Amino acid sequence: MYVPLHVYRESDSTSFTDFRQFIQSLFSVWHTLTEWKAGNGGTLSVSQEQTHQDLIRSFISLWEGWSMGDVIGKPDAGDYASRLLFHLHYTVRLIIPPVVADNVSSARHAHDVLCLWNEKSRFSRYWEEEFRWHSFFLNPDYINLEPSGPQWTTMLRGGTYNEKAASAIIFSNALCDMRLLISGYIVANLEPQGNIDLADLVNRLGLSSLFEERDDNDAATPAFKTATDIIDIILRIEHYRPQNHDNWYGALSETIEALTSFNERPLISGRVYSGIKDDLDSLYGAFALLAIRLARTSEPVTERVSEALAGGLFSYFRKEQIIHTLERLKRDPFVPYQGYMLSAAEYAGQVPFFNGILDRYIEAFSRSRTADILAAEVDTERLRKTDIRLTAELPGALSEDPLLARFNFTADPDFRHDWQMRCYSAGVPREYVARHLNTNFYGDFPATADLKGSMLHRLHFMLGKLPSTLNTPVPCRHVPQAR
Repeated sequence: MYVPLHVYRESDSTSFTDFRQFIQSLFSVWHTLTEWKAGNGGTLSVSQEQTHQDLIRSFISLWEGWSMGDVIGKPDAGDYASRLLFHLHYTVRLIIPPVVADNVSSARHAHDVLCLWNEKSRFSRYWEEEFRWHSFFLNPDYINLEPSGPQWTTMLRGGTYNEKAASAIIFSNALCDMRLLISGYIVANLEPQGNIDLADLVNRLGLSSLFEERDDNDAATPAFKTATDIIDIILRIEHYRPQNHDNWYGALSETIEALTSFNERPLISGRVYSGIKDDLDSLYGAFALLAIRLARTSEPVTERVSEALAGGLFSYFRKEQIIHTLERLKRDPFVPYQGYMLSAAEYAGQVPFFNGILDRYIEAFSRSRTADILAAEVDTERLRKTDIRLTAELPGALSEDPLLARFNFTADPDFRHDWQMRCYSAGVPREYVARHLNTNFYGDFPATADLKGSMLHRLHFMLGKLPSTLNTPVPCRHVPQAR
């Protein structure tokens, strides 16, 4: 067990690649210990069971002890954040192998290690920054952003950037996200086997309630006590997603793939298997179920979300995506629930409360989105280009009409009336003509075909009222008379 640590220290390496290999090797030891006991089933002797427990404790002391802190390094190191996040991703993975193997003792140890990851007491609380900033919404995506950039400027709300405070808050929030992720994964993918009470395990993950009592100095991240706590964590993950795979959402999705690898059915070599690639979005239904358990009828939109909306933390496009996500979280109380987290009656009673909370969130985001549209400048350049496009395309489109192609028009020299201009209205989304909000539109609005239909309808009506001469040769055919 101490071989990976010994090899890493003897190499005197400081590269992140070697650190990653060390963590992966150490995790393999945990997986092997779990598989060894599962493979022997109930045939372990008393001494073997005691040896296994001793090895598990030794592993835990190595994984969360001071030696691991030395390997991760000091906060002023250049890759400190990357090392800490990598360790967190593998800490949450410790839970699944023993849960799949139905190993109660190891699962409880892994649970406590996650809830007290990196000995949370090492992270000081920065009360002023937590209060002044939109601190709840800090996630690891902010690590690589420039503090002077627009996203950080909005986050700070006029406050001063503090690197130590930012780091402590980011990793504390990241641990909360991981607790929700593993809870949702267990609910969505695992069934009780006999030894482990999965409902109790999930409850403890939500409450940061330890199986083994620790010193009072140990601190855990906040418990999930209300449905809004879980909804707000989803918003924290969704509120800012850089357009690259190396974002927090993508990292959480990769962890889900890793968790699934410990829970896959046996595969036959040479056979082709197909399936759906799970990402974080696939667990939103399980997150909703966890929130349904905690829902109360009087829960309003939280103050931190209201302040973030007022402070411009959510972009227009993220608001649109979040509204769509919240709509999908709603559940039908008349669809029966079958699971171990709630009874059918509890589920049916709680769902209306949960849907009501979601409606309040959707209304808040919709109002904010509408305010963005009203405050945006009109994109006159887009209107000009639309006018040029329709002027160029409509004559050709109208000439393709088979009815108009059969008419000949001659000018009347005695006609003394002025030409009349007729306006044709065509609806476009309000966002389409709002500057800086219309970059996501692909396609032309209004479409030439839509406007063509409206104009042809009017032209056909007017042609029916015009005087015209119809010359159509009608062939005559002899019709025999009946005798």
